[in-house]
Amino acid sequence: MSNFTPLNHFNHCYMTIKSALTASCLATFFLYSCGTSSKFTSPPAEKVTTDNLGELGSDAPKAGEGNPYQAHLDYRSKYYTTAVAEMLRSGVPASITLAQGILESNAGLSELAQSANNHFGIKCGNDWKGKSVTKQDDDKDSNGKPVKSCFRQYDEIETCFYDHSEFLRDPRKYNRYGFLFNLPRTDYKAWARGLQTAGYATSPTYAEKLINIIDRYELHQYDRSTGLENVQAEANNRRIGKVNDAKVVIAREGESISDIAKLYQLTPEKVANYNDRGYAPSDKLKPNTRVFIQGKSSGWRGAATHHFVRSNETMFNISQLYGIQLDKLLDRNGMKKGQEPMKGEKIRLKGSKGKSEYIRLRPADAIDPADPTPTAPIINKPAFPSSMEPDEDQIILPIDPIPSGPQDTSIPTTPNTPSVGAQYHTVQAGDTLFGISRRYNTTVSKIKSLNNMTTDQIKAGQRLRVF
Repeated sequence: MSNFTPLNHFNHCYMTIKSALTASCLATFFLYSCGTSSKFTSPPAEKVTTDNLGELGSDAPKAGEGNPYQAHLDYRSKYYTTAVAEMLRSGVPASITLAQGILESNAGLSELAQSANNHFGIKCGNDWKGKSVTKQDDDKDSNGKPVKSCFRQYDEIETCFYDHSEFLRDPRKYNRYGFLFNLPRTDYKAWARGLQTAGYATSPTYAEKLINIIDRYELHQYDRSTGLENVQAEANNRRIGKVNDAKVVIAREGESISDIAKLYQLTPEKVANYNDRGYAPSDKLKPNTRVFIQGKSSGWRGAATHHFVRSNETMFNISQLYGIQLDKLLDRNGMKKGQEPMKGEKIRLKGSKGKSEYIRLRPADAIDPADPTPTAPIINKPAFPSSMEPDEDQIILPIDPIPSGPQDTSIPTTPNTPSVGAQYHTVQAGDTLFGISRRYNTTVSKIKSLNNMTTDQIKAGQRLRVF
């Protein structure tokens, strides 16, 4: 006989609903109490469904260890000029290129980005004749077993960015991505959603991730560039030189470490550390003081092996002159922090200190007498010749203490009398460094080195040496 009654049925339904609500509330409370941090963390690399692009994997470290934003800011500062140049050439918004680079390479920290300069997971494909690396991906053999995939390896980032644009512009994929180029390049949200609709990535939230990155780091500002905007940023970049492959800026009157750090989107503490804490963040610097905005090297990469000490020169001064970490320079010479060499002593820049090498030390707080007429030539030249302004593009290299032979200082007297074998190119509207390098079968880095350039920005009418 059934026990069913309206009252029993009501009680049964009530208890069922009550249990469900209680479980739902507990689950909500658990999720909330465990917390989902409001901090933006670098999203995982996306699995891409195209035949040339693939998953980068989860091998990359977390971006900006200790500061989740810094790696992304560094990526923006380092590559925005390349992204803008590609936008002006190809029509792909700079914000989209930068956001995809940040997302798919974990802000340049993934294994593929670090080892192959491949920021977009671009696979080799049938037409690739360049260098390559193999890496576990989502590809499988005929038996369904995972196999390693072939990824393109680039010598220069510019080539990787170029290939990324060309992938989207490929006429063979016009039916898939062609509609994107009918969108305004300033409508990054439409571009992001269009990429997702076209099946660029398998993630259902791929577009929102791109939009989030673009909004958070204001990447959309670069979509409005005409090549003449962002003047202040370009002026800042033109101040950057290099010593021993580390970026350095020459301080101006009244500037502090904090001022310089702000210009290059770094923290004052980081810049102070780059300079071995030789300057306090708030101290006003003397004009023409060298300030490194990138970590110095552990050893000197130039030809010289030793440096001869001048009057009142400190080990910190020498470390800044050659772009060598102070503690490494001290260790190489068997010295401790606070010890200073006497004038004329020979400081080793590279190699191991010999048993017979001995460095005489100055007494604490001792100051050498003035020496207006030194008997030996002063070998530490200023960072910039007196005829140049600090704003000019410049590779800063200390002069080697012992020249190997007579130096040829001749220069062309007019643009029509170049050195033997030299070849020049006059920039036309629409030219990019990458395009010029392809035309003359050279590389972007070679052109930049020949012309003492520190950025990729060029302008119509500019005369560049290509050989």
